[in-house]
Amino acid sequence: ALKRWRAFPLDCTPGELLDTLVESLSALLLCAVAAADERVDETWRREPAAEAPELAARDSASESVEHRIG
Repeated sequence: ALKRWRAFPLDCTPGELLDTLVESLSALLLCAVAAADERVDETWRREPAAEAPELAARDSASESVEHRIG
């Protein structure tokens, strides 16, 4: 976001700058949530209790990251 802020032209409107910053922060949030999901999935695969019948039906096709953030 800071890089975008510094690279934006001086004659831009506040709305344009805000839209750009929101886009940058959204991309950062998307990456952070995707990385967290990967860590949770990796940890879940190593969990011995994950094989329990009650837990085996865990929904692996959950909502997309974008949908959850939205």
